[in-house]
Amino acid sequence: MRIELKSERTVETYRQSLNSFRKYLSEQYSKGVDAITIDFVSDKVIREYIGWVSNHSSVGTRNVHLAALKAYVKYAASKNIDLTSLQISLAGLKHKKVYPKRHNWLSKDQILLILEQPKPTKIGVRDRFIILFLFSTGARLNEMITVKANDVITDGKHPYVRLFGKGDKPRIVPVPDDAFLENFRYYCELFHADGNLDTHSRPLTAGNRQAPWPCGYLAVEAMNNMLGDQPARKWDSLSEDDKLKFLGLK
Repeated sequence: MRIELKSERTVETYRQSLNSFRKYLSEQYSKGVDAITIDFVSDKVIREYIGWVSNHSSVGTRNVHLAALKAYVKYAASKNIDLTSLQISLAGLKHKKVYPKRHNWLSKDQILLILEQPKPTKIGVRDRFIILFLFSTGARLNEMITVKANDVITDGKHPYVRLFGKGDKPRIVPVPDDAFLENFRYYCELFHADGNLDTHSRPLTAGNRQAPWPCGYLAVEAMNNMLGDQPARKWDSLSEDDKLKFLGLK
């Protein structure tokens, strides 16, 4: 899966799905791990399992478990041509359409109230910027933690953010909100210059924005001292979950 550029989160989700399938076989067929052979895992057994998941979980969960089993069987078939027929038969087991849920959206006043919660400290400025960044760009948490200063392009008529999704696929998100740009400049200057909270009165030039930071990642600039002498290398070595825990986001 990692060879196919699957994200850590996708790999972990597939692992959980396969473990769920193992538990099902143990409970329904009294099969231990050592007794689960590829000969036993037939099209019939897999379809029974997917039906069981459908009766006990959401459509989305069913689709995730099905995707994990298909991916595993595809891998197994690449190693053993005798399993190609199983792979083909599972291809006929389609994913079900997931309809979007109805949400109670936050009002503008509620969003402003959330943005007022962080304290007027360096960490508070960082937290407020993270909240505003997520609201303004619609980025996933695992996308936000990979954004660097030079991924936010404020020069020109149409500012935008460069995000990297699953498989490091880039996409461009416009940020027309003046509040976002003002907070971005404030945030950058505060941690660039290591100054006081009144630094927002000084404009941030394009040259300053492009200058190298000790780490470069927007989300962790305020905590570089906790990452040692080589914060970028330390940050890159952490898993997605550890990065989110480090920032207090999980």
